[in-house]
Amino acid sequence: MSFWSGVDVRASERRAVSVIVGDSLAKADRSVTIEALLVEEGVLRQQGVGGEPLILWVDKVRAATAMTGGDGRAFFQYTPSKLGTFRVRVTVGDSPRVADAEGTGVLAVWERRRPILLVEGAALFASTEGGITPGLPLPVPLSMTVEKPAEHAAEELERLSRFYYHLIYLVPPGGAALKSVRQFREWLDQHKFPQGIVLSADPDVDGLRNLLERLRADGWENIKSGVGTTAAFAEALVAERLTVVAINENDRVKLPRKARRVKEWKEARKRLQE
Repeated sequence: MSFWSGVDVRASERRAVSVIVGDSLAKADRSVTIEALLVEEGVLRQQGVGGEPLILWVDKVRAATAMTGGDGRAFFQYTPSKLGTFRVRVTVGDSPRVADAEGTGVLAVWERRRPILLVEGAALFASTEGGITPGLPLPVPLSMTVEKPAEHAAEELERLSRFYYHLIYLVPPGGAALKSVRQFREWLDQHKFPQGIVLSADPDVDGLRNLLERLRADGWENIKSGVGTTAAFAEALVAERLTVVAINENDRVKLPRKARRVKEWKEARKRLQE
């Protein structure tokens, strides 16, 4: 048993919590901020848990520690030394108040010259009729137990990432951005999509433009292309002079003239390799 302020606190009485870890994009030998969120599941919503110690683990090595703020968020500073895409783990430290818990995220340490492909999350889901979803972003959190991937999406993205692109998957933030990222990443793993990072962005033109500005301000100038399904995604990327492939058969969805409309993922991959 543990003692805290003279009160006997048994492990069985500690609050159950979850750790949610955001994905991060970094350069080798440059410090990067990794964000984590400690939450207690409530009846109606999640509640951030403040004042708790968290530990960041990279390659099974304890890399950094941080305390959660009043909103449950903690920020770690870490300097990666080698290129690659790694899973990182965040665990609860020694605490008499909350139970042990851990969460995982992705740390991408990329070589900046390799092109980056932005992948709109909505383009990865099949409709109930078996085709690509129409031109509206899917809400997050999604019903991950029933959502099926678009035909050939995982295989074609594997080909693109193996030989040419780094991948950034984009999802709407929903009610809690980090939770949206975690749920979507779990869905990607379940359906064997290739490794990449998951970022949240408002699915309108301004939200996507702001994301591009932040990435470029951090030195990621080699964002070359995007593949999606919504008009907003296509408009935002065409306005930034990026190559855009829109997987959308619905002629009622008006796309920018320079967006390349295709019917399915095999055709999308070919257009992105032209």
